[in-house]
Amino acid sequence: MTFRNRLLLFGATGDLAKRMLLPSLCALHADGLVAEDLEIIGTARQPLDDMSYRQFAREALEKFMPADRRGSMATFLNRLHYQPLDANDIAGFAALGTKVGSIEGGLAIFLSTAPNLFEATIAGLSAAGLTGETVRIGLEKPL
Repeated sequence: MTFRNRLLLFGATGDLAKRMLLPSLCALHADGLVAEDLEIIGTARQPLDDMSYRQFAREALEKFMPADRRGSMATFLNRLHYQPLDANDIAGFAALGTKVGSIEGGLAIFLSTAPNLFEATIAGLSAAGLTGETVRIGLEKPL
């Protein structure tokens, strides 16, 4: 069995994702500074699928990333996946867990959400089996 590294981005359609996260991740990808097998799964309330999220990301990169840094954008976009989620609906986390898949290879989670959603998000991640020894969570907001 091959284990894959995964990065799960909450708030993946927000301003921070458009202006900073996606361009930074694409630049790291271009410089060979992320694992070749890294999959990036975005989640937010917008009802997108993988292809429409990739188009969203393409538009953000074209707007916020310098033109001379976009050479590997197409291969970066292939890393992206998306699962819509209302963090207040714990039942929705089951589909997110399915989209993420096995976390044995490691899962990093970045929460770029309103602080009032942290508790519901953590409960949902736990219910979906997306917690454990191989999972790390970062919060965008200071506490």
